[in-house]
Amino acid sequence: MNIVGVQFRTAGRIYDFENNHDLPLKREDPVVVETEEGVSLGTVALLSQRKTESGKELKPILRLAEEKDFRLLDKNKKKAKIATDFCKRKINESGLRMKLVQVEYLLSGKKAIFYFTAEERVDFRQLVKDLVKRFRMRVELRQIGVRDEAKLTGGIGICGRELCCSTWLREFEPISVGMAKNQNVNSSPSKLAGQCGRLRCCLRYENQTYEELRKSLPSSCGSCTKTTQGTGTVTELNILKQKFTIKLDDSEKVLELGPEDFIEEISAPRFHDEESSHE
Repeated sequence: MNIVGVQFRTAGRIYDFENNHDLPLKREDPVVVETEEGVSLGTVALLSQRKTESGKELKPILRLAEEKDFRLLDKNKKKAKIATDFCKRKINESGLRMKLVQVEYLLSGKKAIFYFTAEERVDFRQLVKDLVKRFRMRVELRQIGVRDEAKLTGGIGICGRELCCSTWLREFEPISVGMAKNQNVNSSPSKLAGQCGRLRCCLRYENQTYEELRKSLPSSCGSCTKTTQGTGTVTELNILKQKFTIKLDDSEKVLELGPEDFIEEISAPRFHDEESSHE
């Protein structure tokens, strides 16, 4: 079976489709596919002869996208803008505690998905009726998390670059405050939080490297540590340079040492890491 991976937005999840027409496809080719929700326009992300799960049937790739498909896509984007304005107005009029993030029309134009966030359960049955009455089409309201909201809307991170989640990061993984402490990152909320208000995804990128480098050094500043030069208190720790500074107990000496001088940690300050995971 000729399986092709297709994504429907930049850095979006990749879905498997069957190229049963043996189309001459390459990566980045725009294609029209049949999905559970209807006909949609996507982009080829993976090409392979991968095997699917036994008994699992895949939806087909119908054809390479044509000029008429792009014209229809532009038309749907204009419709989505009108639908967005109307929906936001109805949300305000109804006093619903929800935030509309994005409206997406399927290629056929017969269905629209309204993505929203909300802190609590929302009764939007009347809103759906108003949308169906106004636009005469199938409507789905789909609640998403704050991280997914950032992924859809995009933006610039604290690093000055476009958000990872909206440019290349496909899946969210759990992030903890402990990762920031492990890397000696400023622990103030404004420094740790991303645009979504949750812990920044990039805290995970180098965490494994820091964990490996830490194994040959004292765990943290303030720990009582035994070294080849004597026992004392660690006053400074530079993980990347593989150095630590220690003030010896039996003298006023302050020494900069390395992994070869580290024997064991006698006691370490206690930290309570607050775990925080993606929605």
